[in-house]
Amino acid sequence: MYKHYNNNQTILTFPIEFKINPNHIVVSISDFVDSIPTEILYPDADKFGRPKYSPAMMMKLLLFAYMRHTFSGRAIQEMAEENLPMKWLIGNPDEVPSYRSINRFRISQVAKGIIKKMFLQFHEQLSGYGLVDDESLFIDGTKIVADANKYSFVWRKSVERNDAKLEEKASALFDDMIQEKVNLATDAEGTLAKLDHAERELEHDIDDLDQKISAEKVIKGGSPSKQRRRKLKHFKHIITSDLKPRKQKYEDYLEILGNRNSFSKTDHDATFMRMKEDPMQNGQLKPGYNLQIGTQNQFVLFYDLNQRPADQRTLVPFLNQVQQRKATFRYVVADAGYGSEPNYDFVLKDFKATPLIPYTMYLKEQSKKYKNDANKVMNWAYDCDNPFMVVR
Repeated sequence: MYKHYNNNQTILTFPIEFKINPNHIVVSISDFVDSIPTEILYPDADKFGRPKYSPAMMMKLLLFAYMRHTFSGRAIQEMAEENLPMKWLIGNPDEVPSYRSINRFRISQVAKGIIKKMFLQFHEQLSGYGLVDDESLFIDGTKIVADANKYSFVWRKSVERNDAKLEEKASALFDDMIQEKVNLATDAEGTLAKLDHAERELEHDIDDLDQKISAEKVIKGGSPSKQRRRKLKHFKHIITSDLKPRKQKYEDYLEILGNRNSFSKTDHDATFMRMKEDPMQNGQLKPGYNLQIGTQNQFVLFYDLNQRPADQRTLVPFLNQVQQRKATFRYVVADAGYGSEPNYDFVLKDFKATPLIPYTMYLKEQSKKYKNDANKVMNWAYDCDNPFMVVR
C-alpha cells in the first residue's frame, strides 16, 4: 500500500510554523545578525518610494549563501526559492528577493558599513563566550588573484626608463626652439609645465607669422617666415601629439604606483606577484593582493588586504591595524616568511609582545652539516686575545 500522491491536485494547508533544527547554522547566523545594534543595521532610509528589503534579512541571506559556497546573485535567488533553511531566514516563504536586489544590496554603502561593524561585533561575541583571549595571535597570508587582465601590467622600471628618455628628448627640443628664438623663459617647474608654456609661446609666434605672411608679397626663393613657421608647427606637433600626452601618462602611472613596482591598468590597486597556483609552471606574475589574517582557535580576528607581495613587509602594517583596535597579545606567531630584524624590533618595542617567528635560515642553521661547515662565516668565532676570526 502506498500513500496517495497527486501533484496536480490543489491542497489547502494552514502552516502555522516552520521549525528548523536548533543546531542548524542558520540559527546561529540569525542570532548573530539580530545581536547587531539597530542603528547599524537600519541607517537612515529613504522616506519615499517602495519599501526596501530589511538589511538584517539580506545580510542573513548572504551569510548563509556564502557558507554554502554560493556567490552568484542568480544562484542565491535560486537557493532562496528552493532551500527551506533559507526560506526560514527570509521569514516569508512566498517572498524571495530577486538577484538584482541581492546584487544591489551587497555593493551598497549600507552593506559595507554593516560588514565592518559586524566583524567587530563578531570579535566581541567571541570574547564574551571565552573562545578567544589575549594569549597568542597567529598570522599568515595568501595571495588572491584580482579580477583584472593579466596582460595589463605597468612596470615602474619601464616607466622610469621611458620617462628619462622623454626628458632627454624634451631637453633637445627646447634647445632647438631656443635656436629658433622662441621665448622659453618661465618660472614654471616640471617638464609638463614647461611644455605647456612652450606650446603657448609657439601658438603666439605662429599667429604672428600667419599675419605677417598674409601681408607679404611672393618672395622669390621662398619666404623665410614660412620656413620658420613650418619649423614652429613641427615643434608644436611634437609637443601636442607626443611629449605632453606621454609625460602626463608617465606622471599618472608614477602616482598610481606609489611605492610599488607594478600595477594593472584594469585594476589600479592590484600588484603583479607570483601566485601559489601556477598551472603553466613558468612563474608567470599575475595581478593580485596579499591577504593577511590573524587567527586564534580557528577564528579570523583581523584581516588586511595588502599590495605588497612579500610577507616581511606586511607584518608591521598589519600589527598597526591590530593596535588601532586596541587589541593586545602576549605572543605573535608566524612562519619564517615574516622573519626580519625590523619586524622583531617592532613586535618587541612597539607591539609589546614576544615574537615567535623564525628567520629564514633558522631551521637550516640547526642542522649538523651546517654547523660543521667551516666555509660559513657564521661558524667562526672571534678571539679576543688575537684580533682574528677562528673556526670553532
